[in-house]
Amino acid sequence: MTEKQRSERECYIACVATATGKHAELDALLNAKEIGATDLVDRVWSIVGMKRDVDFRSGFYGHLSELDATYGPSTLRDFLWGRRALIQVPSLNFGGEQHVVYWDGSSLFDAASAPRQYTKLEELPMTGYITWFNEVNK
Repeated sequence: MTEKQRSERECYIACVATATGKHAELDALLNAKEIGATDLVDRVWSIVGMKRDVDFRSGFYGHLSELDATYGPSTLRDFLWGRRALIQVPSLNFGGEQHVVYWDGSSLFDAASAPRQYTKLEELPMTGYITWFNEVNK
């Protein structure tokens, strides 16, 4: 089941819910007023029972395209190599804002409820952070 964000700042929660299948567990956060709080990311992962550097890792990948013009979406696909990931991209619907999409290893899911959505990994600009899941030893 793909979760859709209900407001501008809920894409991260919606993508984690889609990635983990923990929709009911994260539903209270989707309705919370403090979306955007600094501890939100840690709260989301705690609710779904996943730990940084055990179940997932995060890092900045935007610098790759600055180092060499040949880096682009195919490099991102090669890096992910079938792994699930949350990928930060510029919002298509809110100017100057960031957005998060979910890659399940073969398809891209965009939680945006607004009219414009990313549909292909190859569309994603290499500009932000990526959180990839540990698919080994699970």
